[in-house]
Amino acid sequence: PEAVDRLPAELREKPLVMFCTGGIRCEKAGPLMEQKGFRNVFQLDGGILKYFEECGGVHYRGDCFVFDKRVAVDPNLNETDAEQCFACQAILSVVDQQSEKYVPPHTCPHCFRTPEQKMQDSLRVRESILQSKLDPLPGSVPYVNRRPMTVSLKHEGVPLIEFLVSVNARLDREFWGREIEQQNVVYKDTPLALDTIVRAGWRVEHLVAHTTEPDVASNVEILYEDDGLIAVNKPAPLPMHPCGRFNRNTLQHFMRLAYEGEQVRILHRLDASTTGVVLLARKRVVAASIHAQFASGEIEKVYLARVHGQPSNKTFFCDSPISGEPSEVGGLRKIDSAGRHALTEFEAVHRFADGTSLVKCFPKTGRTNQIRIHLAYLKLPILGDEGYGCDAAASTLETESPSMGLHLHASEIRFTDLSGDRKSILAPAPAWAKIP
Repeated sequence: PEAVDRLPAELREKPLVMFCTGGIRCEKAGPLMEQKGFRNVFQLDGGILKYFEECGGVHYRGDCFVFDKRVAVDPNLNETDAEQCFACQAILSVVDQQSEKYVPPHTCPHCFRTPEQKMQDSLRVRESILQSKLDPLPGSVPYVNRRPMTVSLKHEGVPLIEFLVSVNARLDREFWGREIEQQNVVYKDTPLALDTIVRAGWRVEHLVAHTTEPDVASNVEILYEDDGLIAVNKPAPLPMHPCGRFNRNTLQHFMRLAYEGEQVRILHRLDASTTGVVLLARKRVVAASIHAQFASGEIEKVYLARVHGQPSNKTFFCDSPISGEPSEVGGLRKIDSAGRHALTEFEAVHRFADGTSLVKCFPKTGRTNQIRIHLAYLKLPILGDEGYGCDAAASTLETESPSMGLHLHASEIRFTDLSGDRKSILAPAPAWAKIP
């Protein structure tokens, strides 16, 4: 019926002729078309098989498909050499059947896919599932946010309100008193009283009703997937884990929606404003292997950064130590002679006419904000870096891009998989890294 509805209206006044294998489908379609206003509908009486009986092969080219194990017959009603693919239902000639891609009942030349093509098909399906769950963004719909707080040994036996004030220094006793009174502080879904004595190991939750979160970028691209590992190209801005104002609008929550029923684990971190490749594990054994490689320095990472200024050398490095703790003001780290060892190697890729440069970054250690801190220290701050940037003159790029964001991209990661093979995963370069 839907196909009939799509026919042009002008055909309702013209003669229409239809045919099918044995005439049965035409017997059903003809009256339907007449009901829909087609005035001159004709059919081949008895279908193609009856035509063969009476006319042979005159004016007919090819074989006729039949709905049984013969697959097709010729004008003499003899079975032909045609076969049908069990997987995609395509009709296969003798040449098709001789192809190495014909592996009954799995594939034929019409539906054969290389492993790479199969992965791409699978990734697009997974991305479609993910995007269907991100419109609207999960954190944009008001919900009850359950903020967990675990009671440590040092808080064993203290009153509930003392514990709450101790672990939430920015919120005072008056605030927590109201929240307890309104039954918004629970343990195992049971509201706690003001005089409750907490015990080590408890997971106390603060229920925050009508929570909504700021919008984030949701165009997560899935780059790779197997039964144990996932790699994605993270957009920005998008936090990795629940923190601050973000709980559901995070990469972690997005990926658990895409892989519903699985305990997907993020294996390393990028800043919310940094784009690029991120690894996630679907199995504990994979997570353990990747974590061990990070700890031993076997993981290789390559970043792209667009910076203010132009390096004097093609290759250069920075090995200045970085403070282990963030500063009290702004929460930023800094170069500190008493800090932790840090080494980043750089390669100047391109110098743009606007005074900026594209630089490859090879972090050899894994300190927080290491690339941003080292480039700022070298007087080559990253464009859009509001934390570690400087008062560099606005470039042409800045004036053309009102919402430029941080120009730092994790472009490649190399690791060893469980089979012992060295694997490399790349994330496509963003627009700001394109060389004219």
